[in-house]
Amino acid sequence: MELKPKTNLVLPVILSKMKIKDFVFGIVFLFLLGTTLFFYFNYHKLKSEMYVLTNPQAQAAVNKAEANQLVAEISKVMNLPQGEDPVVGTIKDVESLVKTQKFFVGSQNGDKILIYKDKAIIYRPETNKIINVGPVYIDTNNDVAVDTTTSTINNDVESMASSTDSISVEVRNGSGIAGAASVLGNELKNLVGYKLDKVGDAATSTYGGNLVVNLTGKNIESLLTKIKNAKIINKLPIGEADSLDDVVVILGKQ
Repeated sequence: MELKPKTNLVLPVILSKMKIKDFVFGIVFLFLLGTTLFFYFNYHKLKSEMYVLTNPQAQAAVNKAEANQLVAEISKVMNLPQGEDPVVGTIKDVESLVKTQKFFVGSQNGDKILIYKDKAIIYRPETNKIINVGPVYIDTNNDVAVDTTTSTINNDVESMASSTDSISVEVRNGSGIAGAASVLGNELKNLVGYKLDKVGDAATSTYGGNLVVNLTGKNIESLLTKIKNAKIINKLPIGEADSLDDVVVILGKQ
């Protein structure tokens, strides 16, 4: 009778268990690593988004980049005015807009609108399609009118225009008439391309006429239609406090 050599089964079993243990450990390690990286990148993404939302300059830069990209896309399908930055917005309540202005018929929520000095454009990014183009004009009452536009756009269009796109305005009352600056300020709130920054009193109430101080040399033609017989200067009168805005309007006696 032939005797078979005894086989040592202990070592293979140990090795097998070690391989399973290493495999399980590797799976757990990869899972933990993946989870850590996921939360790490999401944390930094959220942190970046929060920074943009809470930092006006960062938000302005983002809005400016989005507006530039939009202009570049539309420039491929139609000629746009050169040397002019449009006011850019997103339509968010097309039903309300269509009820009052036929210009918005055929548009939909999410469409973009660009407003230049002489025209307004509705554009659909998803299909790279121009939906409508209409003129912008100033009516006989010196109010900005658009076959599109302006009183309605503030409520039913989500604006993308930032402080870098709009001309910032400060109104100071030097007329001696209480509330005159506030009245003008309310009118300027709806003026496309402008941002009313503050309203207050001038250093003196003895100005003989209206002054428009264009501190940064911007094109302010549409603003001037709101101010009668204004004298345009580029420096603040002596005694007036400095301003960080593009334009300071000082109302004087008429």
